[in-house]
Amino acid sequence: GYQKRLRALASEAANNPTLMTMETWSALKDGNAQHAGEFLQFMGEYDRQKHFLAQFETEAGDRAGDWRFGLYCLGLYRVDAAFAENHLNLLDEKTTFKKSSLLWPMRFIGSTPMNRKRLLEFIASNAVAPLEVAEMFTTGRWLDDLPVAEVVKIMEFIAQGDNWTAWAASVLNLYLHPNKPLPKELIPFGERLLQETKATFNDGYKCNYIALGIAKTDLEKGFSLL
Repeated sequence: GYQKRLRALASEAANNPTLMTMETWSALKDGNAQHAGEFLQFMGEYDRQKHFLAQFETEAGDRAGDWRFGLYCLGLYRVDAAFAENHLNLLDEKTTFKKSSLLWPMRFIGSTPMNRKRLLEFIASNAVAPLEVAEMFTTGRWLDDLPVAEVVKIMEFIAQGDNWTAWAASVLNLYLHPNKPLPKELIPFGERLLQETKATFNDGYKCNYIALGIAKTDLEKGFSLL
């Protein structure tokens, strides 16, 4: 199928980097390019000589460039996790490389011990913005296997951002899916979120889901919030 063809193209580009002309890069960046995300991952997987690494790093810094950089790094990680982790550490030490750009490969690679440590360091030093962190957790299952104490730190940091209630409601809804109880350590945060949310229809649905999560842990408290 198309994935086999994408892999063949990525392998060909890695073996002959001159195929990646300016026109080819422009086509890859086109917002309408189909399957660009998968192709970027395959580029990372097949680029054993790291021909394209510097290009993706140079273009990181805005949302689209960070997205491409993150997916390429995910491909690198799949074939050489040690190299990918070490390289992200090197970029973390570079003052000229934006910490927020590192959130994208961290998001796509997942909650490895190194990524967890790096995220908590970013939070402790305010190296990234609360809503940049919130966006990491609006898709995927990053938070699922984290100790609850780490989730609490992340949620409390998100609450320092503007319009934090809408973001936090989205993150907690995904964290609770499907039908998980809200851990008791997160109940105070959940209560605060519900009290401060100016409920729209969409937020109302999300708030009810959070209240149900609280009820599964503390029935009396949960019903008082519904």
